[in-house]
Amino acid sequence: MRKNELISFVNYIVIGGEKVLMDTLSEKEREEIAVRLNDKAMKAIGYIRSDKTA
Repeated sequence: MRKNELISFVNYIVIGGEKVLMDTLSEKEREEIAVRLNDKAMKAIGYIRSDKTA
């Protein structure tokens, strides 16, 4: 790859068995998905969400 070439990417998510382009979702839907993905990743390494504030 040349130094001045840009790399681009497109994010899709599977919802109900259908690939959906993330950019077509509302801001609220993208935020909800981001939270769920983050929770799932954190749970995989042993963390759980706490509703209590420190």
